[in-house]
Amino acid sequence: MHERLIADIAATPRYKDSDNDDGYGSPDILTMVPNTEIQNDHFVNHKVTFDKVLRPGEKDLVEWQYAPGMTKDQIETIIPACGCTANVTWGNVGVRAVFTHQEKAVPEDGGFYSKNMTVYFKDGLGMVPDGRGGMMYDPNKKRRVLTFTGKLMP
Repeated sequence: MHERLIADIAATPRYKDSDNDDGYGSPDILTMVPNTEIQNDHFVNHKVTFDKVLRPGEKDLVEWQYAPGMTKDQIETIIPACGCTANVTWGNVGVRAVFTHQEKAVPEDGGFYSKNMTVYFKDGLGMVPDGRGGMMYDPNKKRRVLTFTGKLMP
């Protein structure tokens, strides 16, 4: 389903906490974890910019178009990094989300902010225990982080 590139089998250094069951906590031991973010991108651009300058409470639609060969059926789910990104959908053309400006600490003259969400692909890997009594996606699951940036005003 997904081409494997050198970046797919490369490893990323992370600090592993030997005293914590979730696997990643305070930096005790430097270890390598697989880099499973898909590098042969399934999107025309995985970084997009807001269309307008936003003030508190204002919203903007952000969109990412699929690259040729990518279909909505390859996506298992999409998880935003925070609550300011909502109404995430994926259809025949690409992925859409609505960003709402909720930042509290914006400089008087405004500032550029980046947010992201993770696209998890259907690859047969599911959820695994997170070591804290909950569940998380398998660290080896194929994924792509989509990022959006824009100017926010106070």
